Amino acid sequence: MSDCQDLYTWVDEIFYEWIDEAYFEFGECPTGVLYQVWKDADYAYAVTSSGLDMYDINSANKVSYINNRGGFTTIWGNDSTIYLGTSDEGIKYIDKTTFSGGDLTINLQEYDYTYNTASNSIKYLHGYTDTLVAITEDAIDILNNSRHSFKSTTSGTNFTKCFMTSKGELYYITQDSPTDGISKINSVLCDWIAPDTFYGSGTSFLPAEQGVNDIFITENTSSTGEDNTIFVATTNGAVILDEGTTEFDTYYSKDG
Repeated sequence: MSDCQDLYTWVDEIFYEWIDEAYFEFGECPTGVLYQVWKDADYAYAVTSSGLDMYDINSANKVSYINNRGGFTTIWGNDSTIYLGTSDEGIKYIDKTTFSGGDLTINLQEYDYTYNTASNSIKYLHGYTDTLVAITEDAIDILNNSRHSFKSTTSGTNFTKCFMTSKGELYYITQDSPTDGISKINSVLCDWIAPDTFYGSGTSFLPAEQGVNDIFITENTSSTGEDNTIFVATTNGAVILDEGTTEFDTYYSKDG
């Protein structure tokens, strides 16, 4: 039996099962340790210590897979491409036009565009359309390989996860105990050292002495009608901030 690590994982009389949402049930656990789940309109993707497993959203059946030495660490995609991070081989990708049933390992390609990351150790990926954000062991790299391509970078070893909006704003988590927090960059068109906004644990809406685990942004959902709402998963529950009014709600959890 594989070591399936996911909050929505259980054992019944027949299957070792997992889901990526409370209302989706999948009858075959991904191979290896589960690191991240991501989905688009057609598939749910599970990146594991063995590689990538793809599940049809409608049938919940595993339809394709990619085996990779060392597996993958993270995943993000746009309308045409799925990007996959690795622990020591940089970024790999697969073109969605090559999707078919079964083993897709032969379709996996090296990320070798105009701009690339300086480090091959990829911790997290996100982005918007043609812009890819890669958190590595020693930096955050913004890679845009469209016609008017660019790359921008900030150095640091304590970045963990990020979220890019359609407006090009970048939110990213810094885990630098005891000062964990969330940074925001209003524009990523050039290198930066200090963020435009920093929400520190204990010095902002984030409670003191709580680690920041994950973030999600909904755009233009503030009470002002223009600003964003930040959803934050901490080690002691969830915090939701209205950036326009600076009002926030906290939902504590016993187990974090």
